[in-house]
Amino acid sequence: MVEFILPELGENVLSGDIVAIHIAAGDTVKKDQIVLEIETDKAVLDVPSSIEGTVTKVLVNVGDTVSPGQPIFAVEATTLNEPAPSIPLVEPAEPEPPAPPAEPATPAAEAEPIPTEPADFVFELPDLGENIVTGMVVSVAVEKGAQVKKDDTVLEIETDKAVLDVPAPVDGTVLKILVAAGEEVTPGQKVMIFSALVPVAEKTLPAPEIST
Repeated sequence: MVEFILPELGENVLSGDIVAIHIAAGDTVKKDQIVLEIETDKAVLDVPSSIEGTVTKVLVNVGDTVSPGQPIFAVEATTLNEPAPSIPLVEPAEPEPPAPPAEPATPAAEAEPIPTEPADFVFELPDLGENIVTGMVVSVAVEKGAQVKKDDTVLEIETDKAVLDVPAPVDGTVLKILVAAGEEVTPGQKVMIFSALVPVAEKTLPAPEIST
């Protein structure tokens, strides 16, 4: 139950007489609805309700002298103009420190070029095929001083099975030809010397594959 308390009637006005009561028990009263008329020594005042609900009891009568702070009537409700219940303050959460800027991705290290140096490369005849132990030079496809690219044909070798093209193993310059057409050769025999850029860490290069 909530009681309506008579508010201040004006400056230096300590009391007043009830001229009219506009509510009765069982009535529904709304906030700001005129519930009383009070005559003071200065004026007749309309008194609005500051609460709302169903009136359960009227505590005064017409002709009563009332003063500010006096209960006038009661309702089954909570007053709408009483201070709002205190709400616990929630401390604002401290902002999280900003994440450090992401470091730029380190670019993948570029492959360093393999250091090379000019060197004389002795070309030894590779295997000519399974169970082939000898062959005859049909032709020499290059001359001394010629510039060749790796896999260029430098020799033609005839075996008992086929005529084979023998490719150069490196890019370079032909310094010396160690065989001639019509000469019999065997795998592993030195057939040519090139001036080529050879990897510093590898003084030898793999033998080229011979296509049949």
